[in-house]
Amino acid sequence: MPLFNVVGIKEKSGRAMRKTYRGFDEAEIRAVALQRDGLIAKWIEQHPYEQATDPQKKRLAELGYRFGSGLNVKEAGDLLRALLAGDHPADQGSLAYAQQLKIETTTYTGKKQLYDAIFRKLLQPGNEQQLVAWFTFRVYRTLAASDKRAIICGPEHVVIQRIAQYLLRDGEVMGAIRQYKGGREWIRFGHAIDNKGQVQRGGRVDTIAYRRARACFEKAFAEIPILRPPISSDAGSTSISAALLTPLLPATDKVIHHRTLESLKAS
Repeated sequence: MPLFNVVGIKEKSGRAMRKTYRGFDEAEIRAVALQRDGLIAKWIEQHPYEQATDPQKKRLAELGYRFGSGLNVKEAGDLLRALLAGDHPADQGSLAYAQQLKIETTTYTGKKQLYDAIFRKLLQPGNEQQLVAWFTFRVYRTLAASDKRAIICGPEHVVIQRIAQYLLRDGEVMGAIRQYKGGREWIRFGHAIDNKGQVQRGGRVDTIAYRRARACFEKAFAEIPILRPPISSDAGSTSISAALLTPLLPATDKVIHHRTLESLKAS
């Protein structure tokens, strides 16, 4: 996290004070200064990162990367990790979600690195709902593949949230989610063939968490073509009580077909 210089007024004494804090952004710094020291921030300045170190520059040169003088130590570190891991650039949607979680990123943050950081953040106590929602969304993205009809674009979507609320109540699901080794396993579950013909393996599809999340989608999207992507058949199916699934679908949502709830009740 970057450093910030803060100049402000002590809440109780009214005396001027200058102090340095580490945090994600100015809003967080203001809250930290007030909470820790009773300091009402009047002026905040972020410390610029130092330029890339000579060892970083040397290693990047060895990897065939050429860069200008503006690369800082944080960017160089992210770039090195991405190059050495064969990582791809992180997608904009995931970068935006990381910003919401106050995870620091750079232009060179790789996808695997970012997903691992999101996973670590959401494993922290108090983030259980977000953890399950992110997992549920990644299951959906695996089912959707690259189909353009997959209009659910993030874990905040109402369908993702309702399914996550259901899965959150299942202790077996929570335990299985925590057993995954890292967020990079959630980039895609199962396996796929890349452009070079190589097999890329992702998270396991035989876990209770994956099977139950998949079953929720199969049930909930049965009568909602606008949301339902083509679903592959590589992970089997799991029986789930329709009585439990029915509350997942908001009756007032205009995209929900009126026959959906009836079909779920009858299944």
